Amino acid sequence: MEEYIYDETKYIKRTDLKEFNDLMLSCDFTPEEIEDENRYEMVLNYLMNFTEKAPNFLLPYEFSISMLEAYEEDEEVKSLKAGLNKELIDACNRIASTEQIFEKKIDWVIQENRPLIRGFYYHAIDLWIEGKFDVAIDIMSKLYKSNPEDSVGARYAIKALKEKMTYDTFGERFTFRDKDGVFYKTTELNEWFENV
Repeated sequence: MEEYIYDETKYIKRTDLKEFNDLMLSCDFTPEEIEDENRYEMVLNYLMNFTEKAPNFLLPYEFSISMLEAYEEDEEVKSLKAGLNKELIDACNRIASTEQIFEKKIDWVIQENRPLIRGFYYHAIDLWIEGKFDVAIDIMSKLYKSNPEDSVGARYAIKALKEKMTYDTFGERFTFRDKDGVFYKTTELNEWFENV
């Protein structure tokens, strides 16, 4: 199977990419940790505007959505997040169509591929939460086929979706949260997964 690598230089001018990277380097690629409120807003506005300048360059969407988590979730913030999520998945779909990525291997270990994989994965999760099981299965199946090592755990989601398990039930049963994030309960998950 041919290997796919997301080449950001196809989707952004080199001068714009340098400007973007310089700004992100200035905050160690963690803009959500900027402490100065004015700088935080400046960087967030820059990133959201950048999505219009280079609509198929994925990182500004991810950083913007992450930065919006710091704000109280009022109607404006919800609307901004929803708009950015839609634009992100639209960009992922355009790239998938143009590059026929689901006919190729999209390896998670290649850093450049991660925003694209995450875009599709989290879109499928949103569809799962909404109860749109068939569409979510379709996306998860494409991800699994194109990334057989399955670094994101699409195979587990596919089984849960086929069983019509809700996302909340899956989370309560097979994940746990600690100070470092959300993780699978590996033993329970594998026992369930292998019990066909």
